[in-house]
Amino acid sequence: DRVMRMLLLTHRRSDQLHYLEGRLKDPKDLARAKVHHAQMVFIIADRDAVNPTEEDTNNIMNTLAVDKFVQERCKASSRIKQASNANNNRCLVQLLLPKSRQHLVSSIRACEDENRVPHTISMICLNDLKAQMMGLSTLNCPGLSTLLLNLSRTA
Repeated sequence: DRVMRMLLLTHRRSDQLHYLEGRLKDPKDLARAKVHHAQMVFIIADRDAVNPTEEDTNNIMNTLAVDKFVQERCKASSRIKQASNANNNRCLVQLLLPKSRQHLVSSIRACEDENRVPHTISMICLNDLKAQMMGLSTLNCPGLSTLLLNLSRTA
């Protein structure tokens, strides 16, 4: 949309940003974005999603699609450099609901076989993070959780 384009054009590192539209479930789009060469892939949740369960499910499917694409590219490649890149390629997915974390872990286990390199998927759950920050206020840090929550909403 127009707001995203303006952000990309006015960002201080706009010369290093490349905006690509596509679907993470489409191998052609993943190849066009050169995901298999990336050091990190971020899959960010829509915090304002009407249905958080559906948003998390979609992000889990996207994460698995990216992981499968990178695994297949590295397996098919005979080049040592690209094969070693599989261990360096990481995927960070943001989830909204705590129960979604277990769904992602279960999905990863179901997809594993002996020939695949170890998964390098990391996840962060916003509701768990908020609960942990609220717990900080019971310790010696009154007000810290409020500060961090306000920062996370505006960032």
